Amino acid sequence: MKQHTIPKCYLESFTDPNCPDGHQPYLWMIDREKNLPRKKTPKNVLVKTDFYTIELPHGEKDYSIESSLSQLESEFMVILRNKIIKYLPVSEEEMVKLSLFFSALFNRTISQKDHWEKIYEHLAKVVEQIEKAHKIKPKESINIKESIPGSHKERMVENLVLVAKIILLKNPFFLISDSKVSFITSDNPYIYLDPQFDDNSFYQPVPTSRSTNLLIPLTPKIAFYGLGICDHQNQYMKAKEGWVKGCNHSIANHSYKYIFSSKKEPDFLNKKDLKLINSEHKQLFGPIGGKSNRGEQG
Repeated sequence: MKQHTIPKCYLESFTDPNCPDGHQPYLWMIDREKNLPRKKTPKNVLVKTDFYTIELPHGEKDYSIESSLSQLESEFMVILRNKIIKYLPVSEEEMVKLSLFFSALFNRTISQKDHWEKIYEHLAKVVEQIEKAHKIKPKESINIKESIPGSHKERMVENLVLVAKIILLKNPFFLISDSKVSFITSDNPYIYLDPQFDDNSFYQPVPTSRSTNLLIPLTPKIAFYGLGICDHQNQYMKAKEGWVKGCNHSIANHSYKYIFSSKKEPDFLNKKDLKLINSEHKQLFGPIGGKSNRGEQG
């Protein structure tokens, strides 16, 4: 079964508004290594076979994760269309639904899959070394190795509510671009940043820290933003051009391999920008699209 690692409904908000009549809506996908924008329809972007499917012992397939994600996507789209793009107040119940969708958006990426597989691989090696040191039959290490391919599915389910709670703690609001500069997105669109954090540290910023900010682009005009140290009353706030460009720099920097834009040439991005971003990315996370060499918070 073909499944999207990033929801098709989410990517559809970033399609090019200048798409010619008679053509399927498309967005611009930029490979960070090649810097070549390509037209792609959302249905053909970031698709994997049985990415969330659970393989049962006798060969049957369980699609319960896919069904749950589809429900979250439907609820998200209703709120986005009926409230957010119209700048209408979002209720507490709707904010909870949004936080669950964003949590899934974070946990379902290829980046997180590689992250958890790396952790399980390391754990298997440690347990194997302990078994050898104590001359124990290699049982637990084998069990861990066998669970590696499905580790991201297990952690996705376990972390769904936890990450949603963290999102709600950030007192989030919606950031509106107050210029012609558009928000971009990526294959790793859930971003948390801490301006007080040491960039040279091996670890990532702690999501629960009051100084850690949350950023999720929703449309070219709107982003979801959370400031743990900020107390505010407004659900919608305007962002000036420089702020949006700064957000785009962070979004591009935290992409795993691909950047998505509603414009062929994103407002902030040129070859010089991309070279700098790729350099920063490799310092933080290692090779583009490769497994991170820096700890991540699950």
